[in-house]
Amino acid sequence: MAQRQVGIVLDPLDSLVVAKDSTIAIIEELQKRNFQIVVFEPKDLYALSGKAFGHGKIITVDVSANPYYKITGQNVFSLDDFDAIFMRKDPPYNEEYIHTTHILDLTTARVINSPAALRYFNEKASLHLFPDITPPTLMTKSIIEIKNFIKLHKKIVIKPLNLMGGRSVFVVDEKDSNANVIVETMTQMGQKTILAQKYLSEITKGDQRILIFAGKPIEFQLVRKPSLDDHRGNLVAGASYDVIPLRPSQIKICEKLAPFFQKHTIDIVGLDMIGDYVTEINITSPTGFREIGKGASIDVLSILINNLNLSTM
Repeated sequence: MAQRQVGIVLDPLDSLVVAKDSTIAIIEELQKRNFQIVVFEPKDLYALSGKAFGHGKIITVDVSANPYYKITGQNVFSLDDFDAIFMRKDPPYNEEYIHTTHILDLTTARVINSPAALRYFNEKASLHLFPDITPPTLMTKSIIEIKNFIKLHKKIVIKPLNLMGGRSVFVVDEKDSNANVIVETMTQMGQKTILAQKYLSEITKGDQRILIFAGKPIEFQLVRKPSLDDHRGNLVAGASYDVIPLRPSQIKICEKLAPFFQKHTIDIVGLDMIGDYVTEINITSPTGFREIGKGASIDVLSILINNLNLSTM
């Protein structure tokens, strides 16, 4: 029986932070299960006459070594030949990212997450599909509407639609003398669409990351607490974290969202919450696997691969 193969579309291997990176953790688990791992950067992929191909590197991973990966072969691969392909390229979510999903659309292999879902459901814009479980949220490039939103809610958060890790996230209140310049800069004088949300004071207790694999939530969450000199609950922005069980109200929200994720073949989700509100639905390359696994003493990666049914393919 031929060795099973999994493809991973990712950022350059040398750019990944070994101790924290969830994509490396996925590769480690697949390696334990005797999958051959082939990695591609988006620039390695191409479509020819209706078929998807890529210049791939066969690798093995050992996080105790430096470098942590070893390239054991290189070849041109038909993406149809893989048991599954993980799309794990980090944002920015831009035109080139979208073109990568167009290429992935052409393969008959299972792609995790669905290329169509990655295109259609922006991690922040998709909040508007679930207004009953999200804070008051505005998506616009209109400076007038953003100013009206500030007046209505007194204090808001402004985010770009295409970045991650808390980059370019601002808290603005109606008394802030910099409010106008922040709004003008973020919208590029009314030319760029942004997301604004009512500020939730519960952020001081932590921003909550919940992992959902194939519609099933991990029973523990990552609670990221902003540092004393920052408002962002992102680990890359200096937040600290705890790992605690999900609350019953959070489980109900996960159950509400599960049919949507399953319908659109969104198998790996990082749900961000503040209090009982969903603030982002991360589907590009959600993280937190290692932190939750370590903090809860559970094997998050084994749960992932089992939930995806890759071990029985």
